[in-house]
Amino acid sequence: MAHLYGKKVMLREYRETDFEHIRAWVNNPRITRHLSDIFLYPHSEQQTRKFMEMG
Repeated sequence: MAHLYGKKVMLREYRETDFEHIRAWVNNPRITRHLSDIFLYPHSEQQTRKFMEMG
């Protein structure tokens, strides 16, 4: 899998260790109101797992 690293940004595939961090921001209405419809608030654990597996 390709990785892109910059001074302030790192792009890579999602990992299992990212799950709790993703759960935090997909369930923050201040963040999700600016995202696409894939992150409808509230976001269940099952929805988050499905999203991570899409990658």
